Formats: sequence, structure tokens, C-alpha cells
Amino acid sequence: MPAARREARAAADRLGVEPLDLAECERAVLIEALGTCTYLHLALHAVADQDDPGTSRFLLPDLDLTFAETAARRGGWGRLAYLSACETTYSPRDLADEAIHLTAAFLLVGFSGVIGTLWRVPDAVAETTAGVFCDALDTVRDDPALALARTARLVRVHYGGAPAAWAAHHHVGI
Repeated sequence: MPAARREARAAADRLGVEPLDLAECERAVLIEALGTCTYLHLALHAVADQDDPGTSRFLLPDLDLTFAETAARRGGWGRLAYLSACETTYSPRDLADEAIHLTAAFLLVGFSGVIGTLWRVPDAVAETTAGVFCDALDTVRDDPALALARTARLVRVHYGGAPAAWAAHHHVGI
């Protein structure tokens, strides 16, 4: 996913940190980061399990990371997790009133705000949205909900005829 690598690099550069390349680091490094970082930006593949939302997962090179495993890592005090991965806020139709999805798992870990996606998003759209979001976040005094609302309006200008592109990202938390 070339766009995901560029997206992760851009997010890390904005925060003044070195990005983790999950193709080159151990799974344990990511799991540790869940409880220790203030801002987390993940750009990778994910899949929602419609039959068993607790097994929805991030697709990692060495082993998948499920909702249940992520939610079990409670104890962090992160400010914002940006999940640039498909279907992280997806809920099956028969469980629409329940929040069993990867985005919710990051609330349980301890992030006060989480950005996720409601459905699959093309790689280039995800990269564009992440960049616009980071710019918007800089202008709204670190208010991720407001930054995402601005992002949707700006990305809509570019992808106006395709609401599946500009309306996919969703904020939960504060």
C-alpha cells in the first residue's frame, strides 16, 4: 500500500516522530504503543467480521490484531487514534445499535477520541483525507470532531459525486 506508507510518513513528520513500519517491526511494538502513545495514526488494512464483530481485525504481516485483543489492552490515556483502515467503525445491520467495532476498541484502550471508517475506502482517498484532516486539526485548536467535519466538507469538493469517499470517516469520543 504505497499511499499508506506516504500517509504514515506524513503523519509522523507532523508529530515529529518516527513511524512504525508494521512490515518491519514486531507485533508487540504496536501493542505496546496502544497503551503508551498520545496520538496514534494507523494506516493499514482492516476487515469487519459481520457474523462476529469481536473478531473484526487489523491485518498485520505476522498476525492479525482483533477487536477483542485490542480492547483487552486497557490502561492508556491517548488523546486521538486515527484509524486509516477500512471498516473500522462498521456495525452489522442487526447490531446497528451496538458499538462492537475496532473504533470502539480504541476507546476501551483509553483514547479519548477515535477516527474510524464506516466502510471500505480506496487507498488514495484515505491518504487525501488524512492529509486534509491533519491540516484541519492544526486550525481548530486540537478539536478532532470539528477537524473531521471540516475535512468532510473539503474532501467533498474533490469527491463530490462519490459520497462513499468523502463521508466514510467517523469520529467517536471527545
